[in-house]
Amino acid sequence: ESCVQKLLGLYPEYIKCKTRFGATIKYAYDYINENLTLISQDYIFMEYGGNDCDFKWDEIAKNPYADHMPNTPLEEYSKSMEEIIKKLLSAGKKIIVSTLPPIDSQKYFKFFTQNNKEKGDSILIWLKDVENISRWQESYSNANWKIAMKYNCQIADIRSPFLQTMNYPDYICADGIHPNQRGQELIYNTLKNTFNL
Repeated sequence: ESCVQKLLGLYPEYIKCKTRFGATIKYAYDYINENLTLISQDYIFMEYGGNDCDFKWDEIAKNPYADHMPNTPLEEYSKSMEEIIKKLLSAGKKIIVSTLPPIDSQKYFKFFTQNNKEKGDSILIWLKDVENISRWQESYSNANWKIAMKYNCQIADIRSPFLQTMNYPDYICADGIHPNQRGQELIYNTLKNTFNL
């Protein structure tokens, strides 16, 4: 059971879930533009960046000497996030911006290379260091924090509790990017304690 499902179970009449697997900030931007007047909730919880920061690894493997961009470049991501927040604030909404749970670079690298040494070696020509995956993802989490501070939004820091376990990979699925059941429980308890739910 995900933390979202547990929260929905607590307050089904108040919480409306608009999450979508694989969604980037563009999805949020388009959704807000099309549906802002229909949103009745006072609080908006936003956790984006995880899909935005990812790369098209198969394309990198095929051409590791080319320039490759993430799904949403960081500057574009930050600009879109700020525009969404300004629209929501102008509509009188209160916004909670979440940091991102950490990822396990080693697990994720094995997952998307499928333990194919030739593919992995090719990607490393471009990537240089497997740990650059988590460093890059962290920059999007940091952007969320900075933007939240800039617009006086509440921050849901779900990243720190993972890092403070001292063994956070144990809280991440085999794919290296999604929190497993222990990770979901950690996020749920963090949100519950942070917002007195």
